[in-house]
Amino acid sequence: MKNGWLIVILIFGGMLLGLTTVSALEGEMADEFAYLSGQTRQAMELSPVELGALVERCDLLLEQTTNLTASEKKITRKRIERLRGLFLYVFRSNSVDNEESP
Repeated sequence: MKNGWLIVILIFGGMLLGLTTVSALEGEMADEFAYLSGQTRQAMELSPVELGALVERCDLLLEQTTNLTASEKKITRKRIERLRGLFLYVFRSNSVDNEESP
């Protein structure tokens, strides 16, 4: 009987955690996040101008997280900061590669 309740509690808790991240990314924010996430697959082929634009879009998306609850804000900001970090890394690594090429 105790194991049954434990399973129910774990399932219910998991559902609550899942709802937190889903409700944070709704509407335009979800669309923008999906677009930025999709750009990570082709980030190495993008020009520095395109990468800079993606970093700016991440910054704008970060500004939109101010209206979220504390837990939603923390999770969402972390995800967006990871995307931004990836785009910056690719931007910098492409810049170094271009400087080293004769």
